[in-house]
Amino acid sequence: MADVAVKCTRTQAKAAQMHHAKAVQKKRRTHDAFKRATIIYARQRDKSDSMSAREVANLVERDTGIKLSMRSIQQKVKDGQIGMSPLR
Repeated sequence: MADVAVKCTRTQAKAAQMHHAKAVQKKRRTHDAFKRATIIYARQRDKSDSMSAREVANLVERDTGIKLSMRSIQQKVKDGQIGMSPLR
């Protein structure tokens, strides 16, 4: 039997708009969580009994449900990019 090409219907404008809006919201929530994590980690570094980047990432994940990389948090704070969105 020959391979049959499956036709895909194009997403309607309303559905595409909703899909794009959800993607933008997810990206914004991730950026906000990352900003919050870098601020918390930077403030904790100054204390004697500070939280580790892993603890900060777990705290943000419990509050927002977004999993962040601990190494990214450490690197951005080290570079002085505290409270800034990650560049992709």
